[in-house]
Amino acid sequence: MQAAWASSMNSLWMVGDDGQIRYFDGAVTSTQESGTTQTLRAVWGEDANYIFAVGDGGAIVHWDGSSWEPMASGTTENLNDI
Repeated sequence: MQAAWASSMNSLWMVGDDGQIRYFDGAVTSTQESGTTQTLRAVWGEDANYIFAVGDGGAIVHWDGSSWEPMASGTTENLNDI
């Protein structure tokens, strides 16, 4: 994993190589489908239902509370922080 962000003690999002996203709910860690195969290097959210992850090749994915969706970034540069 490359980065993590938590909205609470029972809500931790982790991102990493090959588009990996994992979610820890305080008891169990699950794998999430990110919609990208690019390495994700940073993750940040406003709350548990509004989260972004960014990474290599300009990859941006957004969590809307139910699924991750890729977004256009307008760049192919690696994004390392939000």
